[in-house]
Amino acid sequence: MIDLRKEVVSSFNNQVRSIRTMKQNAPDTEIKCTLCMFNDVIEFRFINKDIDALKLMSYNEYSPDSLTALYDAIGASFNKLDGIMNPGDKGFVAIFTDGYENCSRKFSGEDIQQLFDRSKDRNVEVSFFCRNEDATHHKADLNLNEDQILGISLNNEGLNLMEDRICYRMQSIMAFDSSQFFYRKFMPKNPVIMDNDLEDTEEKG
Repeated sequence: MIDLRKEVVSSFNNQVRSIRTMKQNAPDTEIKCTLCMFNDVIEFRFINKDIDALKLMSYNEYSPDSLTALYDAIGASFNKLDGIMNPGDKGFVAIFTDGYENCSRKFSGEDIQQLFDRSKDRNVEVSFFCRNEDATHHKADLNLNEDQILGISLNNEGLNLMEDRICYRMQSIMAFDSSQFFYRKFMPKNPVIMDNDLEDTEEKG
């Protein structure tokens, strides 16, 4: 999926722009964002950052790599979320992977199932995005319901579908009053799909 590098960066930047627009339409809602990248190493590019302070990702800031410590990335991110959210806050977690878990050391599939189950009681919604052909596996492995998982084609059309779903879910959550809203995204560095420290491509043209 290294061939999709340009499309992945563009998709990420489109999501940043969309969330900025949501913020403009709901100026009293505070939106904080976190981005977790992973291959065999978990890396947080930014944590609990205000959407207005985010810059766009440049092409050079996304370098696809190999291996997929999916469970460790999810577990580490939920641990971060536990330390950030306060009672009454709402959270949305978007997870994007191109393949199967293959190198996590700290968290198991059962651990992640338990985290997802507890998230329902903490006003945290989870959306899981993967390849069409992997959706059945991930759904069963993590005990996801139909509303939580979406299989997509790893092409521009599929990435657009993911963008639309993320925006729709966030708008639905924000339709209810909330003083703070947390958006967290994980993306693999592996030969496939997205993530970043962000540099403003708007300024670079």
